[in-house]
Amino acid sequence: MLLSFNVEGRAIPAALLTDAREKARVKYSVERYNLDFPPLMDKRNAVWAECWNRVQEYLKELKTYHDDKPNVIARDRSKQTLKRVRELMHEERELSAVARACILSSGDPRVTGILQSAWEHCRTRDTQAVLVRTDGNRPAELSWEERYTTGVGV
Repeated sequence: MLLSFNVEGRAIPAALLTDAREKARVKYSVERYNLDFPPLMDKRNAVWAECWNRVQEYLKELKTYHDDKPNVIARDRSKQTLKRVRELMHEERELSAVARACILSSGDPRVTGILQSAWEHCRTRDTQAVLVRTDGNRPAELSWEERYTTGVGV
């Protein structure tokens, strides 16, 4: 993945990108395709804020659950808030890559683990779809893993 986003909604090179040539490609693409168009940045900023709020709510509910493990209500609330965070990363959701960038930026393993579990869910669903496919057509050119890591079709 080459492109990521920051809290302001700007398109930036991905954090793990170290190659100067790849960073230059990102910078060129951002300028060429006007990816920092103010209304688009505003939308990204709103998605980031919503995601960050949901993540903080999840962490709060998770703490409540860990402080009182027998509390079934706290467990269910933590599961529901986790589900709300995952909704923002759904492949059909507009600007889902911004939500993924927000989650990665947290640096908290409890939160970044959401990305791993979401990817595994997509991979499992993709495998099941291939197994039950009966129309004889070949699968899409990109696997779920490739789509998820590149952001294409997500």
